Amino acid sequence: MSLSYNLMIAEQAVDYVGSIVKQGAENKPIDIVHSQMRGGDLVMGSVRNQRTRVGSHEEKAMYHDAAAIAKNTQKGNCAEQATIAFEYLSTKVRQSSLCLVTLGSDHVCVMIGPPDDYTAGSNHEESLMDPPANWASDAVVCDPWYHEWFGVNKDWTRGLYSILRVTHPSDAKLKTAKIHVIDQQSFA
Repeated sequence: MSLSYNLMIAEQAVDYVGSIVKQGAENKPIDIVHSQMRGGDLVMGSVRNQRTRVGSHEEKAMYHDAAAIAKNTQKGNCAEQATIAFEYLSTKVRQSSLCLVTLGSDHVCVMIGPPDDYTAGSNHEESLMDPPANWASDAVVCDPWYHEWFGVNKDWTRGLYSILRVTHPSDAKLKTAKIHVIDQQSFA
């Protein structure tokens, strides 16, 4: 598809996740404050406690199970929020691939249009200094936890540094981003 289409559906995915995970993330202090102001029960540890109900120990299934619980509780950290966005985007992406990934130490987000070698279970390192040369011109990063979406070729360095600076400051100091693919789907 086009970059503008992928950016549009990434924005829609972020909005969709916000409408589902209304209480927010336990690891974002502002979400805890907002939840408590609205009479919610989001507190530190509440998302980690709900993860104990996840039955599967297989990586991909574990993320999707945690997302299903988050939809019911309206609470979720980056893993739950990104998985909900991945599931939403799997109904919208056309002629591209879609990956649920761990970025850096343990932040989870979604990538639209990564290279073909981004398959479930694979590990990659990409420079933070320059956009990856082997990515499609319509590739997009979608991060509902950070409330961010951006084109890889235009905003790679700024976008990843912004996310990593908040999620894992030590990762932002590195010259490369470690990326682990949790789940992947291709669309013809």
